Amino acid sequence: MELVCDKSRVTKPRASFVLEKNTQLLVYKWLKSLRFSDGHASNISRLVNMEECRLYGVKSHDCHVFMQTLIPLAFCDLLSNGIWDALMEISHFFIDLCSSKLNVDHIERLKTNIIETL
Repeated sequence: MELVCDKSRVTKPRASFVLEKNTQLLVYKWLKSLRFSDGHASNISRLVNMEECRLYGVKSHDCHVFMQTLIPLAFCDLLSNGIWDALMEISHFFIDLCSSKLNVDHIERLKTNIIETL
């Protein structure tokens, strides 16, 4: 990382996981076009504000759907492999954690793997 200095400020380059504005717009356009079957998730396309590049009114279940399903799809071609792999690991962690059946061995594996994932 190389810092750039001028007389009054020091600036550093953007982190590798930060998306440029045009790439952010691609993600939000994709979210705007999503349609889910009834009962799976709310209409996420209604929550997208394209002008501000933000999501508004997202409910907790929609966050789960986003973390478990949409993150791997949305960012697979937009981020470097290392960052995308980390997002995939977190996504799999939430899928496993929220499954309807867990056993003690499975929870122990999740507990040890989350340290490396984070």
